[in-house]
Amino acid sequence: MTVPARVSGGLIVWLAVSLVGLLDGSGPPMHPGLARLLVAVVGVAGLLVAAWPAAARPAAVVGGLAALQIAGYALVASRDWFNFAGAGGASYSAAGAGSLRAFAVAAAALAVLVVCLLAYWLAPGAGPAGEPFRPHRAWVVLAGGVFAALPVLLGAWSGAALSVVGQVAMWWSIPWGLGIAGAGALPSRAARRAAAGGVAGSVMLTTLWFAVAYPGVA
Repeated sequence: MTVPARVSGGLIVWLAVSLVGLLDGSGPPMHPGLARLLVAVVGVAGLLVAAWPAAARPAAVVGGLAALQIAGYALVASRDWFNFAGAGGASYSAAGAGSLRAFAVAAAALAVLVVCLLAYWLAPGAGPAGEPFRPHRAWVVLAGGVFAALPVLLGAWSGAALSVVGQVAMWWSIPWGLGIAGAGALPSRAARRAAAGGVAGSVMLTTLWFAVAYPGVA
């Protein structure tokens, strides 16, 4: 493992700690309950990138997907702060401050994504010597379906407004769609499995969170 790769792993851990600080004390809780768990995933990914060369690329893939989902949560939260101010009686100045904090979370999460991409590039080889690169088109097609259809289907099922369709896209369909695409297009078998596992884990945890948070709907 090269020194720049180890440094990138340490930077991911530092950004994860910064995300914890930005999320704490930002009540009302505008971020879904999974946000802090995803930050923990980012931190573990950074540790693996820094300390375990063989796991660096898969860890960078999972960390990047988690960071992208955190960024989506934060961007939605930046709008929801103002909805809370109107409905909950909080001042609009407080909503403005909360919205800026949410933007800071999104910026930090996108910085994690960039560093994860850098860590992937700096890590040792993409796979065993001579491993052929054969993109699995079915995964890419499935990714396009998740990316384009999931927000529309969930919006139609819930009778939600167009803004909620955009929320579903940022929370789930964009990170999941890109993860599924990675499962079919990344050159390393380990990275492809990491992308598929990262999406599967996120779907499972999101389903459990949704069932607990909204038992009447689930």
